[in-house]
Amino acid sequence: NHPLAGKHLRYKVRLIREITNTQDKISAVLKHYGLDVRFKLKDNVLIFETKKDMNDVTKKFIEDLIKKWIKDIKEIKFEKAKDEKKENKN
Repeated sequence: NHPLAGKHLRYKVRLIREITNTQDKISAVLKHYGLDVRFKLKDNVLIFETKKDMNDVTKKFIEDLIKKWIKDIKEIKFEKAKDEKKENKN
């Protein structure tokens, strides 16, 4: 076992900044879990833009995280991002 197991610990914590902006909250949650996903926020509707189709388990995981930590979001959508190279050729 760890030498500190079962002992009462006291920590000093310093608050660096408070995140109040919804977009910053979303970025912080995604960054904390190591998720690199582009998103847009319009009228409390969160739209994730992905290069490839995400599997349902990953989508559900992201949805649950956002709903748990960010109460302002009313709806979450996943869209496949448009390929910029294809658009420039046409």
